[in-house]
Amino acid sequence: MFIPIQIQPRKPVRGEVMRVANGLTRAALANLAGEGPPSEVDVHEARKTLKRLRALARLVRGAIAETEFRIADRAFRDAKNALGGLRDARVRLDALEELRASGDATSAKLEAQTAEVRESLQSKFRETATRHADDGPRMEEVRRALKDQRERIELWDLPNGFGAFRRGLERTYRGGTAALAVFLREPTVHNGHELRKRVKDLMYHVEMLERGWKRPLAAYRKELDTLSDWLGGDHDLAVLEESIGDLRAPDLASAIHRRADRLRSRALHLGVKVYARKPKAFVREIAVAWEIERGR
Repeated sequence: MFIPIQIQPRKPVRGEVMRVANGLTRAALANLAGEGPPSEVDVHEARKTLKRLRALARLVRGAIAETEFRIADRAFRDAKNALGGLRDARVRLDALEELRASGDATSAKLEAQTAEVRESLQSKFRETATRHADDGPRMEEVRRALKDQRERIELWDLPNGFGAFRRGLERTYRGGTAALAVFLREPTVHNGHELRKRVKDLMYHVEMLERGWKRPLAAYRKELDTLSDWLGGDHDLAVLEESIGDLRAPDLASAIHRRADRLRSRALHLGVKVYARKPKAFVREIAVAWEIERGR
């Protein structure tokens, strides 16, 4: 389902935020509709939509009551996490296949070790899918939380203009610069994962504000998306390595390390580029462009 989440600068901010929130909520509910358990694809799409809803709340955080923000943030976080089991199981399989496609796992010995690990992961995935099929009550809780939160969002009182987003955007960007500084000092999987969370938030914010400065923000969003993919790939490989467990696969483990090192190096360089500006300067540039577009 296509969800137009870009906020129009020339329209009232409150109406636009309500439109985006309602569209995202409808999409998530549609993914989780029906009597039987939602498919793996529907669960994945619902989780992505919930991340965008959480990012929307963070974007307007400075313009709504802090208690309302915290209620929304917690509701969307808990709903996303409730849908995580099936997706987490799939991530391990996807990471294994992406490793093979990258060319870092091509020898005959590696192929044999990969096949053994794949068989083990597929078995675990089937077990998770079976549990997911009996998870109707949890799905109902998520649907109820989405509906309740939609009603609360309707009561948000937002000012017009870029002021509704300024503090939230700056807070998100500043959080990214802090996470990058930690990652530069100590480029561990954990620190990269924390940075990726901030990158994803910023990417969603930029996507929502893109109509105010189309080409520059569209190009910047692509860089954020690439950075998120590299950081995510590094984290998924770490999860894959943990999943190998007692299986004897030293060559596969070495291939995982080579690929992870390469992704982490790329992420370090791109991270410095996308967070090159100071937080206030970054927000000011977007604010000026947004107000110019709004006044046309």
